[in-house]
Amino acid sequence: MKLYQLMWDLLLHTFNLIIVGAPNDDVIQQFHKTFNVSGSGNEPQNKDLKLIQVVHEWHSGKRKFLTVSVKDIPNFYIRILDIKNFQNNDTNELVPNSLAAMSFYSRVRESSTGKLKTRKICDLTPKQDLDNVISAHLLKLAKPQFHLTSTNLLTLDEYLKEYEVVLISKNPKTARNKINIIRYHFKQFLAYPIDKIDLKLLILWKESHIRKLTTKQKQQSECPYDLAESTLKGAISSLRAALRSASASPFHNYKIPEEIIHTSELKFIPKNLVHKYYSQEERVEIYQKLFIRDRNKLLGKLGSCPFYDYLTPLILICIYLGLRPSYALKIKKTDIYWESNMLIIRGDKGKVKQPQYTPLCNGLDVIIKEWLQHPIHSSKSQWLFPNPIDHKSHLVDYSKLVKNFKKTLSFEHFDFTTVRHTSATHFQSGGHDIFKTQRFLGHGNVTTTLRYSHHTDLDIKRCYTQYSEMVDNEILQARALVAGTK
Repeated sequence: MKLYQLMWDLLLHTFNLIIVGAPNDDVIQQFHKTFNVSGSGNEPQNKDLKLIQVVHEWHSGKRKFLTVSVKDIPNFYIRILDIKNFQNNDTNELVPNSLAAMSFYSRVRESSTGKLKTRKICDLTPKQDLDNVISAHLLKLAKPQFHLTSTNLLTLDEYLKEYEVVLISKNPKTARNKINIIRYHFKQFLAYPIDKIDLKLLILWKESHIRKLTTKQKQQSECPYDLAESTLKGAISSLRAALRSASASPFHNYKIPEEIIHTSELKFIPKNLVHKYYSQEERVEIYQKLFIRDRNKLLGKLGSCPFYDYLTPLILICIYLGLRPSYALKIKKTDIYWESNMLIIRGDKGKVKQPQYTPLCNGLDVIIKEWLQHPIHSSKSQWLFPNPIDHKSHLVDYSKLVKNFKKTLSFEHFDFTTVRHTSATHFQSGGHDIFKTQRFLGHGNVTTTLRYSHHTDLDIKRCYTQYSEMVDNEILQARALVAGTK
């Protein structure tokens, strides 16, 4: 019930804000990304005003119902019935007094007549799993157009169209990307019937990505594949998930082979053993080149901010906190609690699920305060890293500046993944155990943290020295005891 309940919550929240006369720009934007309302228009310059007008007409009784289409789910509509199905409570908020206040519908054009046929799927009722009921209904609608004959199994290309409907019902935002991954990496399999894709075929695909390494490349532990292991692993996992979905579907006489599910021959074991962290000399060079870059670009320009643009504060914040840049860019000014010296990292549907509270150390506090003096913050944007073009949203693309900055360094392996590995490695080198490092990185499982924290040669030497000193003391004590017994 999660996905469709969230839709209902967003609809009701948006309508409540409009009716009380306090529409929130962020909520309205999120609404337009998800829905289209019949009669509200789609033109960028007037769609907000049109939406407000349509909702007020419905609230006043001039419209008997509203029809809402969902952008990422084809053939799927939500119908909000007469205002009589709602009641205003003491806070003037809309509260449904009937489970039939909202209904789910499908609309498909019939191939025989060419007419649109609307069918009611269900009402908003807590007695059934809405996700399963609605996705099953949409799958039945999609099924006839994918089968060429009733006896033959679908090809992979045909099944992917059906599989996309399944993925959309689970998460519309990631569905298209997962389908594209399969289509891109398995082009040669698209014409195969799904029962012809077996373990032998997948092993041949894996072997086709193995590249020959020179002796020097082997000594440097370079990747033995023409693509990163994580890329190949993600591709094979996506295909196996699609085949499992086809096997679980009641519409197909297909059973995924057990050997594909349980084999270890399709695993991509990373063989690149080069430690992913920056040495002290490399870290100092990064800081120096960042400050030199800002100084040169700010030459002759007056201002209280020492940073020319967002690049330096973004990299420094990621180093201080061990953050992925996507989460650093989503920090709002209201997420910084100056009095308690705390910073909150908001969770989402990605890597970080729950909010994380992080202390603000003195150095990080100074960096953020200096960055807030930049002229870009004169727009009073809510974001710590506002988009230079549209300040209502946060910065998204930073690749060009990072690529240009990388050219100034004496080493080439600069990326935010290595920055995060560096933060984890040196955080743990400070004497913190693996569980404190897990909390620092925000990992749900400590085994994930083990892949991020590496032991430097200095750590091994220090640990060996401490261990040898302990053994030395024990040997001296034993000798002293033996000497005292004579």
